[in-house]
Amino acid sequence: MKKEFFFCLLLIYGFTPVKAQQKDIPIEPLTQQFYQLYFNNKSESDFLFRMMAVAEKFLQTDNDLFTKTVSKIIVSEKISPDSASNLVFKIVLDSFIKREYIWNDYPGILEKARNLFVFYNSKLCPCLKQYADKNTSGILGADDLDSCVYKLLSDTSYTKQVLRIFQNETVGDLAKIIQPEIMYLYLNCQPMRDWFNSHIMVIPLILYVRHFKDYRTNLDNNLLLEYKKKQSPGLVEIFPEYKKYEKDISQLNDIKKTDLFWTMEELPETTGRFSFMKTYFHRRADKSPILDGQVIFRLRDASFQSPLEELHFIPPDKINNPAKLLNNLIGDNETIHPPPIPGLQMAPADSIPPGLKRHH
Repeated sequence: MKKEFFFCLLLIYGFTPVKAQQKDIPIEPLTQQFYQLYFNNKSESDFLFRMMAVAEKFLQTDNDLFTKTVSKIIVSEKISPDSASNLVFKIVLDSFIKREYIWNDYPGILEKARNLFVFYNSKLCPCLKQYADKNTSGILGADDLDSCVYKLLSDTSYTKQVLRIFQNETVGDLAKIIQPEIMYLYLNCQPMRDWFNSHIMVIPLILYVRHFKDYRTNLDNNLLLEYKKKQSPGLVEIFPEYKKYEKDISQLNDIKKTDLFWTMEELPETTGRFSFMKTYFHRRADKSPILDGQVIFRLRDASFQSPLEELHFIPPDKINNPAKLLNNLIGDNETIHPPPIPGLQMAPADSIPPGLKRHH
């Protein structure tokens, strides 16, 4: 998960596709959808954790509007699910920020404390920028924000400003400005916004893309599950023309009766379709691999849950260059997926990125 986290940071801040036109993205309905989730989630008082919770709900593959938009961008711009989902969500998030909907929960606070917020931003933001510029990622480190806040609180001019504006307020009232101060900083200080967004976006996006890709990696199992039911609506939905390929499906079913190792690779396409091949094998006692077959899956396009158009089973004796393939399958590496272990469940992804904590 740590590797995925830093890869996604690189994706978000190191590369952003620019070819997709915003007219192809339904920004207004997606922004309103995000706002409704934000508005309805008032149980979380910490601004950053509230935004994370909203992002997690928004970034679900059953969010049809978002997923269809991502799928459309994948196909039209020929980019990966990672890049497309990042691009669309970043546009939605920027749109949400520009509307300044976040102030709706704090009526009158801007008029009352604007001078303090401006002063706070002018003191804290340069310190944050200094730390961010020192990091190769351009993103604040885990302790950088605390260091800058400590310096600010040690500044007597800041504390005098707070006391002057809130001289008639209680300690409880003063505590109420902490979250609005952070929100103002988020809107007006780029290093702070980048730091916030790296935490708001990374985990939900990793999980979203993982679910997106899981459809392809589990396509063989889901197909066979529906195939065994015979003429189920689910089978036609997955593979409309399955009857033309029943021999291939049957051969796949035969080798899948035992748990196998497998690898998966994307195949080049020039027709707009999306194709990948899975290689299935088991191991001898000495761990040397024995090929069980290969299957080529050809989908209509690269969008989420795109229907299968063709399936071709390749028996072991017809596999191209088997010696080279077997050599690549010797040992364990990240491209080889082992058979499932009964009773073992995948550990959940980290729910909180490193260095992230609540600010009250």
